[in-house]
Amino acid sequence: MMKADPMFSADPSYGAKPSQQALGNGKVMTIVHTNRVHHLPVYPCMCEKKIDIDIQLLHSRLYPASSKDPSTAFTFEALKFFHLIKVQTHLSTENYSTLLRQLTNFIFPDETPDRQRELGRVWQQWNHLINLKRYGFGHTNRDRKPDNWKDDPDSWKYWRYLVADGNFVLNHLRSHGLNKDKTVFLADGAGYMTQKARYDEYVERTNEGNEPSTCYKHRAVADKNKVKKGYDSTGLVAIACSRHSCFAPGSVVDMQKGERQLNVDYALTEACITTHAESTHGLLFAYDINCQYCVNFRHWIADSGLQFPPDLPVTYLIGLFHVNGHKEECLWRFAPSYLSPGAGVTSAEIIESLWSQLNGAANITRTMTVSHRQEMLDACIADINWRKLQGLVPFLIRQLKKAEEERDEAQASFEGVDEAVTPEQRDRWREQMTTANSRRAADPTSMDVYNISVKKVEPKKDVQARLMAQEQANNAQLGVTRWVAQAIELQEHQIQLADLISSQSVEIQKKREFILKKLNSIMSEGEVLFPQAKLEEMSGRAPILREICLCNDTCTCADEIAVTSNPRPKPSDVEHSLLPLPSCLDTRPIGWSHIIDVEEELCVGQANEALEALRVEIAHKLYLYRANRGAASTGKKAKTRSYNAIGKVDRGICNHVKSTLCSKKSNPSTQRQ
Repeated sequence: MMKADPMFSADPSYGAKPSQQALGNGKVMTIVHTNRVHHLPVYPCMCEKKIDIDIQLLHSRLYPASSKDPSTAFTFEALKFFHLIKVQTHLSTENYSTLLRQLTNFIFPDETPDRQRELGRVWQQWNHLINLKRYGFGHTNRDRKPDNWKDDPDSWKYWRYLVADGNFVLNHLRSHGLNKDKTVFLADGAGYMTQKARYDEYVERTNEGNEPSTCYKHRAVADKNKVKKGYDSTGLVAIACSRHSCFAPGSVVDMQKGERQLNVDYALTEACITTHAESTHGLLFAYDINCQYCVNFRHWIADSGLQFPPDLPVTYLIGLFHVNGHKEECLWRFAPSYLSPGAGVTSAEIIESLWSQLNGAANITRTMTVSHRQEMLDACIADINWRKLQGLVPFLIRQLKKAEEERDEAQASFEGVDEAVTPEQRDRWREQMTTANSRRAADPTSMDVYNISVKKVEPKKDVQARLMAQEQANNAQLGVTRWVAQAIELQEHQIQLADLISSQSVEIQKKREFILKKLNSIMSEGEVLFPQAKLEEMSGRAPILREICLCNDTCTCADEIAVTSNPRPKPSDVEHSLLPLPSCLDTRPIGWSHIIDVEEELCVGQANEALEALRVEIAHKLYLYRANRGAASTGKKAKTRSYNAIGKVDRGICNHVKSTLCSKKSNPSTQRQ
């Protein structure tokens, strides 16, 4: 029988923790590496001119946990690996320490020495030393811009393009400990988070009042003074470059309540200083609520004492995602798409993607000390910017190729529109565009020239309500307007049913049954309203319900077939039934002039509703074509799904066109006797 080795029987760490603390003249130290915790004898230099033990360890690529008589050291490889794990996966020091202990002793991890406290302290020192090592070294010793760039007529190429946004995920709990005011900053304000003492003094002396909203009541405006109990920071406000999606140094600030203008003012001022925006021709600034923010921006800056460049022109933008939640006029006043030239093809929402990378750090920074949280966020942001820099050249090459392809497509589309206008229109539009763009920075309302004025029309329901009110006021012919409106509504149901007639489903039969009951009700009510008219004996022709041609070049649609129906329809052809409307009858009863007027006004309202719905469907179809341009290369399933969506919109367009044509043919204004 084999016997257990007595050397291991009393050692539950399986040899990872030696019983001896020294081996000859060497000291057994705890060495933390990427794979596990090791215990190795270390023999320092004993020469007369020896250097301190901590420096000797550093020369051996070992970082000591303390400077005097260290007993624990971390390899440089372990610290590099832990730094990457921390800033990219946002793993806490506690979890990483637990992981190393399990790698060392999977069965009894608690028997492995716990170096969590030492690891956290050493990482802060390591991170600070790396920042000092990298600080102050540029990529070149001269400016890469042309020598005469300030005289370039296309000055928009050198504008600084910044975007701001608030984040309520990266908040921080208020510390109630005894040492809450004794936190030590290794590099306060030297990274991406702003200097705390100076920023706190600014927030303390600055008052922000309530201003009347110039747009919809957005959450960022409505909740700006909302207090979150138990938090000394409700989130962050940051500034980033909209072209390259990198955070601006010194521009990440804490919010004390909601997303207040004083927070954004400070962050923007710091970003302009650190990115040397004052040396450029101007600043493009994108922010979710710029329609409200820009109103008193200069006034707020002057009162706050911030060192914002006074002569720097600022053009305000709203990102393409958020601008659709604003009033209609904000689209052409602040959307980047309408700024020409300068903004390029950009959404001005790039900071949202940066938040998604940074939000993972919220769980570990929420309860850190203020200084440790600042260092952690600085490290994460620095890593994001570093990875952006590493991929910048391939990114710009891809963007250039994409821009060249889309430029040719845009040029062809523009030439197609340009050929259809007269020289007078072209000159007038060019003058309007130049004037609007030149005045935009000082007066965003100058961009209203891009507004497509669509006259608001009276819908059918409003027309019906007005005519019914007139009947009630005159106390005459009560119920006629409602009866005609029901007949027109039934006509629309016939159009919808005719579009589905190719199949014989249960739903179609239910639709036919509904129309038949509705028609019988209208005929019965008409006999009560017009007892002398004899509606059942009248003849006429139902509206022509032809298929709408949507062919591009060669028409392949079937010929139009007119169908004449009887007053009392059969269930099989109820969608082509004759309705007792003046426009459908061959001979109108005597005294129906008022009914003709009512039908005419209701038909105009019906056409207005159909045309408005038609505009919406055409815009939706255009969106689907643009969104599904790449469906052909993504597989048969995605291609079929995109074609089905476009086909559904096409059917809606056909129905609205039929309603418009039907209301036009039903308008009795040209058929009066």
